[in-house]
Amino acid sequence: GRPNTGKSSLFNSISAIAELKEKGIDSRLLGGQKKAVVSSIPGTTRDYLEEKIKWNGKSIELVDTGGLQMLNPEEKKNMEYNSWEMFQEIRDQ
Repeated sequence: GRPNTGKSSLFNSISAIAELKEKGIDSRLLGGQKKAVVSSIPGTTRDYLEEKIKWNGKSIELVDTGGLQMLNPEEKKNMEYNSWEMFQEIRDQ
């Protein structure tokens, strides 16, 4: 996604909820460990983060990356294709 749209915040939220659920703790009561740095400054996320979690009995790999800049049409087409392939692979598991 684009820079500063909440990808790292979403990564933190999902991984924290999954971690708490795994431990049997009500995720509405506590915040989990934040793994991605979050700020209002564009370009804060520079590292590629990944974490394997369990969600409703399924293994999922979360990924957080820095925001994508404007892409040329061919790069955009490739990104959309790769994203679609990834979603289909997740759905089929």
